[in-house]
Amino acid sequence: MGSCPVIIVTGAAGGIGYETVRILLQDLNAKVVATDLNVDRLKDLKNEFSQSLEIQAADIVESSTATMLVTTALKSFGKLDGICLIAGVFGPCLRMENANVSEWEKAFRINVFSHLHIYRAAIPEVRKTKGRIVLATSGAGHGALFSGWGFYSMSKTAVAFSVSQLKLEEPSIITVGVSPGLCDTKMVRDLMKGQHVGQTAEDVAHYNSFVAKIPMITPRVAGNAFARTVVSADSSLSGEVVDYDDHRLPLDEAAKRDTSENRIGNMDYTKLTT
Repeated sequence: MGSCPVIIVTGAAGGIGYETVRILLQDLNAKVVATDLNVDRLKDLKNEFSQSLEIQAADIVESSTATMLVTTALKSFGKLDGICLIAGVFGPCLRMENANVSEWEKAFRINVFSHLHIYRAAIPEVRKTKGRIVLATSGAGHGALFSGWGFYSMSKTAVAFSVSQLKLEEPSIITVGVSPGLCDTKMVRDLMKGQHVGQTAEDVAHYNSFVAKIPMITPRVAGNAFARTVVSADSSLSGEVVDYDDHRLPLDEAAKRDTSENRIGNMDYTKLTT
């Protein structure tokens, strides 16, 4: 229990979250408390790493979930070295004039306010171990990219800002934002197929034209970045928001090579919209 890093991962059953948990367990000898709304997908990892993995089906918007996750880490593994906050939603894809305030509020509770619950519960323990906080950011948080993306971009802007705020307030903790770029996840597939509420045919065509020019990475590549950052990112990265393949990250080179095999430009992904 002493030398193994102990990490909490949210959004652990999604593509990136699952790979993050798997790499933490399989490659980095970590102990993990993993949570998502539905944890069925994690049961194979629980069977394989029964002594190193605790899975919790829970809703991160509830403050009690944050307390439960930290308590589980301390009770099962004796400490907490890091938190990796990957859970999030794309949210309503509506233009600003049509924004549904109540829907935005629900989505912000997931993407932004849930982090505050985790910070309150986890920071005192992560401070003790001089550990790390890693947040899932996005290029969408750097500026307006597409019509209807107001909620998602604003929420990711807030997450990115919290990276620098945490560095200021918690200098003993290394806090890093990691953007997975264009990753082969359900969210991206749904955007390509026009399955988000509010997407028009024009929106879908524009998005597919845009992503056809960008390399698509696998969840394994993104998980490699999140897992290795939360375990061993250097203090010089604290307060930084970086891409998944930033040369300063402690990445596994074999996992990075996945990117060359998954370029959207080699495939006709526009067919997914039909």
